[in-house]
Amino acid sequence: SEGTQEAYVRRLLSILASGGQSSTVQRVSAGDALAYLGDPRDQETMAHVPAGEFLYGESKEVWYLKAFSLGKYPVTVAQYRRFVDDGGYTEKWRECWSSGWGWREQEGVGMPRYWDDRLWCLPNHPVVGVSWYEAQAYCAWLARTTGRPFRLPSEQEWEKAARGTDGREWPWPGEFSTDRANTVEGRFDRTTAVGCYLDGASPYGCLEMAGNVWEWTDSWYDRDAQTKVVRGGAWSFNKDRARCAYRYKNHPDYRYLTLGFRVAE
Repeated sequence: SEGTQEAYVRRLLSILASGGQSSTVQRVSAGDALAYLGDPRDQETMAHVPAGEFLYGESKEVWYLKAFSLGKYPVTVAQYRRFVDDGGYTEKWRECWSSGWGWREQEGVGMPRYWDDRLWCLPNHPVVGVSWYEAQAYCAWLARTTGRPFRLPSEQEWEKAARGTDGREWPWPGEFSTDRANTVEGRFDRTTAVGCYLDGASPYGCLEMAGNVWEWTDSWYDRDAQTKVVRGGAWSFNKDRARCAYRYKNHPDYRYLTLGFRVAE
């Protein structure tokens, strides 16, 4: 009955909210169940990162950044679907694509890679199979439809949101734990619903900044300006790649099962 389903949804939400009081398997299973029953959580939540200095990179160099906000979660399939359904890949929103429109036309791209594969498109999981061009276009579309200045974060912004100001190795204090991040050590071998790792929250409340999916940033990897920086590691990479300071790169047209993004403003 409807009442029974609502009670079940509330129970699933309580499991996710319990953090380490429930096992990782229980939380991941609860997240997947919500994908089918309807996940009522607000996936649009932004976390505020105040202005100030932080320790950046492997060398912990002092950097100063202005205040900004970053998505609490990586962009989910449900969020990205609104862009697709609104004609995001058509002439209607061509202005959002900037340098990526030519690539989209040449490759005949009309949706993310794996978009029709149910395993990779659960609505409350991070969207995957999106190139940097697609991530940038989504941010531009979101900005135009909401009137807010959404964009991709710089890699410095991403790192500060992940590690705070004290130069920590992971978004949380102390050692690595498979209860705090979806990396290859956890052996789930796929993405997990956003919000399954509350105990892995960053100092500003951002989740999944270690593991789950690599996240595109707006920064070039080096002066050659051929590849974009991705951060955070992913479900099929080990914990060393999920460290806050770890830099990785991909060409802007790269689309794979480990690649997603989150928005900044």
